[in-house]
Amino acid sequence: MKKQLYLILTFLSTIYAFGQRYTSEVFSNYSVTSDVVYGTNLSVLTGSPVSESLVMDVYEPQGDTETARPVILIAHDGEYLPEQTNALTYGNYRDSAVVEICAQFARRGFVVVAYEYRLGWNPSASTQDTRLGTYLNAFYRGVQDGFTVVRYLRMNAATQGNTYKIDPNKIVSGGMGTGSEISTAMAFLDKYAEINLPKFINPSTVTSYIDTSLSGDFYGTLTRPLNLSNHATYNSDIQMAFNLGGSVLDSTWIEAGDVPVVSLGVPNDPYSPHDFGAIICQVNGDFMLNVSGSKGIQRRQYMLGNNAPFASVTFTDPYTVQSNTLNNGLEGLYPFKRPTPESAPWMWWDLTTWNIAHPAGGTYNDYGMLTNPDMSKSKALLYIDTVVNYLSPRIVCGLGLAECSGAAVSEQEQERIQFYPNPVEDLLHVTLPHSTITEIVVVNMGGEVVSGRIELQGDHAILDLSHLNSAVYFVRVTSDQATYVEKIVIR
Repeated sequence: MKKQLYLILTFLSTIYAFGQRYTSEVFSNYSVTSDVVYGTNLSVLTGSPVSESLVMDVYEPQGDTETARPVILIAHDGEYLPEQTNALTYGNYRDSAVVEICAQFARRGFVVVAYEYRLGWNPSASTQDTRLGTYLNAFYRGVQDGFTVVRYLRMNAATQGNTYKIDPNKIVSGGMGTGSEISTAMAFLDKYAEINLPKFINPSTVTSYIDTSLSGDFYGTLTRPLNLSNHATYNSDIQMAFNLGGSVLDSTWIEAGDVPVVSLGVPNDPYSPHDFGAIICQVNGDFMLNVSGSKGIQRRQYMLGNNAPFASVTFTDPYTVQSNTLNNGLEGLYPFKRPTPESAPWMWWDLTTWNIAHPAGGTYNDYGMLTNPDMSKSKALLYIDTVVNYLSPRIVCGLGLAECSGAAVSEQEQERIQFYPNPVEDLLHVTLPHSTITEIVVVNMGGEVVSGRIELQGDHAILDLSHLNSAVYFVRVTSDQATYVEKIVIR
């Protein structure tokens, strides 16, 4: 059936400078320096502490001449256990989603670090105290390793010629799933009292599950029986953080003056709460502890004014418009609405590789698809596209980079682009005089790309939208000079 398309005349439109670094992909490719050793520490994965080298992959834009670039760290998901042991189809710093996010940020001009951190705890211990205690200590070691990466980068910049051409004062800590527990702790955990709250006290010993006499400080700068100091004379501070499908272990860790944080998550994630609630372990189904998820983080950040560097900016891109219909006014929060309980829709894996027996029955593919039912690379890429496009301008503004801008398109520029006829039957025409249209993308309110067949003819394009249902959409038009975003309605 033919549909009619009407333009909403009261929308806001956004124009970005063509090829603006950090907010768009200005580099066609990237390079990876693999297995860079950033420290040495003690692993308990096999029981007794064993020294191991900690490594990271560094992603950089190819052909870049900039010598002081912001850095984004990515801590992977995986329940603090290796693949298969964690009952999941992912769990390392080269997971498909990690690599894709790193690549997209690198093509925007960032230096991106995907790092390995120490794994290991005992999900099959006979008591809940032991299970929770070993889990929290695995988390703590991950936080120490994240800070070690920060200090390594600053050490390298100061004494080894700044190999990766970074700005050591512009470091963002990011994470996915349990890796987000690491990234948010790096933003908020800064007092010993915070790991001595009642929820972290072992009722059997009436002491913290995290024994700092064994593990040292949260920065990892003290050598102790379960920790080796690395690059201890360098600063561990980060300037911003983000969390993708994770949480902060206690909201009281968030205090006035903490760094800006962006949070993206799935409200009906069965394992990690969107607001306040329980972490449920994917390995054994245990209740671990109550935490604050993405919404809880952003609500407290808003109350304390910590997100002002980007919350004070008016973003009118389609990703922001979509998030603002779902986040109750909490700038920096992107809730991914899914029709059924789902975890990490940005993840994907190779079905052939994981067509192996799962300890819970069936195959690993079967288990993974219980909470990612329509898993595919194409689906994951749509979510990652939204993640990166939502994060990029907020990172730019959160770090105070010169590229920070939320300005609306001028009336003169608005008049240049034309959509017609109005109403339209099936075919939408787009004309942008004196420019070459290079791409047109149609995005639904769920953030998914739903473009129809497009015929490009220089400054004119024709879109066949006959397959789309009646709804609100965004049309993003990229030319050789700028990018325009328009809100449309198909009836």
